[in-house]
Amino acid sequence: MKKTALYLMILAVCFPAAAQTSLNRGTLRVYQDINRNPNQYTDNQTIQTIVIDRTARTLPDEAFVGTSVRNITFEEPAAIAVIPAGAFSDSYSLTSIHLPSSLRTIEASAFGSCTSLQRITLPLGLETIQDTAFWNTRISRLYVPDTVTYIGAGILHNIMSLESIRLPEGADVDISNEFSGVYSQNEQKAGVYMKIDNTWIYRPDMAENDFNAAR
Repeated sequence: MKKTALYLMILAVCFPAAAQTSLNRGTLRVYQDINRNPNQYTDNQTIQTIVIDRTARTLPDEAFVGTSVRNITFEEPAAIAVIPAGAFSDSYSLTSIHLPSSLRTIEASAFGSCTSLQRITLPLGLETIQDTAFWNTRISRLYVPDTVTYIGAGILHNIMSLESIRLPEGADVDISNEFSGVYSQNEQKAGVYMKIDNTWIYRPDMAENDFNAAR
């Protein structure tokens, strides 16, 4: 065997080619290379499922805006620390999502105007929810874990179905949020803040499972 061919074979074994983001039969599997062509899947109506591979560390802004995605999976142990601005916005078919344990920040309008989105699970370890993160969705109940220290402007703006939000103790909550007033009045206590007849009231804190099961 020629030396060149042998050398190439050794390279292929020792340094296998990095997996490439690809769309196959409605499933988009996302690797780190998506950052090289960040808008290639914008408004793609053939995407039904998005799988974020465990090796992906970052995603581009507005990477999946306007797709028809119904299911999003983050493979554990996930490496994604930030859901970037507008990443999944205007994804009208998305109804629920469970975010990964690696997540620390949800940027502005990350899930904005996902008009079918009813349920989102935020992980313990999340620290920041930026402006309008979930605006114009159909979320009715949101449990914010104790690790969150900042909640930006209008995160649940324009949601007619909103019933309650669980807030941690002492978070910095932007005053534009409709629940911010009663949160301040109750000295930023951890608890459940409920909307009854357009009036926000405080209720004692409860565990996430109890909050999700309560109606």
